[in-house]
Amino acid sequence: MDGGPAPAELTKRGSARNVLASNGDTFSYRYDIPADPARRPAVFEYENHHQLGSFRLQSLSWVQFANASARARTGEHDVVTFAGYGTWSKNDLDFPQQPVTVQISTAPGAPYVGIQVVGGGVSNVNTKPSNEQEVKP
Repeated sequence: MDGGPAPAELTKRGSARNVLASNGDTFSYRYDIPADPARRPAVFEYENHHQLGSFRLQSLSWVQFANASARARTGEHDVVTFAGYGTWSKNDLDFPQQPVTVQISTAPGAPYVGIQVVGGGVSNVNTKPSNEQEVKP
């Protein structure tokens, strides 16, 4: 993947509902991640329907934009990877200051979502293909 510097005005946003993870969980998410979080706050919300838990980002600690596709044009990043802290909620209890790491690729032919709350110890989903041999170069 090629990262390189991202323009300060760059933002990557999107959402999906009822996504089937490779572990069988279903989840939904929404994100709006700016390259320069000082200009405006980042948004990330995640719900694991199988676990009946949800996460809401409160602060972004790191962000990187990249290209998974060689066809991506300069400045049109198709991958965002970020880390931050927020609140994990489950069973009417809130657990603040929980770390999250997220990678989202919208590259044609290489879509992917990976979300780990507390290093995957609390919640861990991804959309890796069930047959990884099909996607190897």
